[in-house]
Parts: sequence; structure tokens; C-alpha cells
Amino acid sequence: MTPASGGGRTLPLVVDLHGGPIGAFQAGDVGNMAGWCARGFAAFRPEFRSSGILGPDAMWQAFRGAGLPCSDLEVEEVLAGVAAVADTGLLDTDRMFAIGHSYGAYLLNRIVTTDHPFRAAVCWEGIADLRLLDAASLRTQSRWRGGTPADRPDVWAAASPVERAAQVRVPMLLIYGEHGLAVPHGENWLTALRRHGVRSEYVVYANEGHVMTDPRNEADLLDRARTWFLSVL
Repeated sequence: MTPASGGGRTLPLVVDLHGGPIGAFQAGDVGNMAGWCARGFAAFRPEFRSSGILGPDAMWQAFRGAGLPCSDLEVEEVLAGVAAVADTGLLDTDRMFAIGHSYGAYLLNRIVTTDHPFRAAVCWEGIADLRLLDAASLRTQSRWRGGTPADRPDVWAAASPVERAAQVRVPMLLIYGEHGLAVPHGENWLTALRRHGVRSEYVVYANEGHVMTDPRNEADLLDRARTWFLSVL
């Protein structure tokens, strides 16, 4: 999606990774794309295999973290989509940014530990260390990963971007809800990034959870993200 007034000039791009995978695309759902366009960006929302778009086998492969950390098919596919959009000639490829929410933020956290084209990123309610999940999630993840963190430490480390925080090369804005994943996930990710000298800021929205309920806060989030993106130019 591009701004209505975008004709005749190349545009900055925001890649917006949806939450879920229960948040997979539905007909007519554009998420925050209109909000990005209103702020002068083109917006791209790629779908990814954990939503089931490539079928159940590919979906479960993504959930199990097959190939991590050396090979991450979801990251490769998202970046291939970004490259295809960049090839349209509509975009300023020196001004490409990324934001992700929930699972999309976890995917974003994996992306920023690899080679990618983004100048800055925003992690909204994202997990960087799967070993800090709550008990119910740990049980589910243990089934997917063939054992607990104690049983399969290498597998869990491979699936946790915090282990590769030293490879992050772009400024990171971390946004969490007070009643969401701020503790321990946001604090853990912030500590790891700053330990490795990554420029990072941490914002916690009071009285918000994993999903924004106050439209004013959601608008503020987009404005903060826009300011963060433009601050690197």
C-alpha cells in the first residue's frame, strides 16, 4: 500500500509483521498499513509460513524452528518478499524499516540478527528468549522442540534471538504493555541489546496488555515508531 500522494517520488517503506499466527490475513484486513501511509510511508505486510499459508507441514516446520539458527526459512521468505517489493522501483531502498507485533516481533527479532536491508526496527510485545515463557507455553514449546530447555539446550538457544544479540546492527525501539510481556521479556531483550552496544529505547504503555485497547495509545505507538525510523536518517 502506498500513500495517495506518493506519485512521482520514491517512498520510505515500513514492513509490518503481524501477530499470530492467529493474526493471519483476512479479506479486507490491512492492519496498520493505512496508518503508515498517512505518515508518509509505503507499507508491506508479508504473510509467513507459520500462519499456514504454505500448508500444515511448512507451518509445523516453522513452529519447531527447523534449521535454526543457521537457516531460517521464514526470515528468508520475508526478505525475499521485501526484495520483490523493492524491485518495483517505488521505494527508496535506503529508507526501509521494520516493525513486528507478538509473533511478528519474535520473527523481527530473528531478522535483525541476520543480514537484512532495514535501517531501524520496532519490536512490539516481542519475545527474544523462549526459555522465559510461562509454564503453559513452555510445555507446548517442549512438545514442538523435542524436550524441555534442560533436555535440549542447543535447540532452545537456537530458537532464541537473545543468543545472537551481538549480531544486531540496527537501532531497536522496544514497545511493551504494562500488563503484557514487559516483564520479563522486554527487560531481558533490552538488557541483552545494551550489553552489546545496540542503540535501543524501551517504552512501556501503562494500563495496556499484549494488544492495545486505547486508540490514542495505538496512534502514539505509530508516531513513536515513525520518529524512531526517521531519527536514523
